[in-house]
Amino acid sequence: MGNSAGDAGGFINLSENADHFKECAPDICVILQQKRGEVYRTKTDTFGEFVIDGLVPNSGRYQLKFSEQKTMEFEQSEESRYLGVIKLPIE
Repeated sequence: MGNSAGDAGGFINLSENADHFKECAPDICVILQQKRGEVYRTKTDTFGEFVIDGLVPNSGRYQLKFSEQKTMEFEQSEESRYLGVIKLPIE
């Protein structure tokens, strides 16, 4: 099989409160970091979706920052990783 690159991705929704969510959050900056600093930067599309390509399987722990509002960590252990829906507060 080899060492093929994987990806990680998800969707970002904006929320006014716990019960109300917008359907999409376009143009949100998504920054991927690892111990050595920033690894990748992208923005969400029209539907709030983002994908980070080229991640090496089993390459360790990463931190995602979303427009300076929220961070989350994940372990890249699979070839592809769905991170789910990330909810950000409306400013």
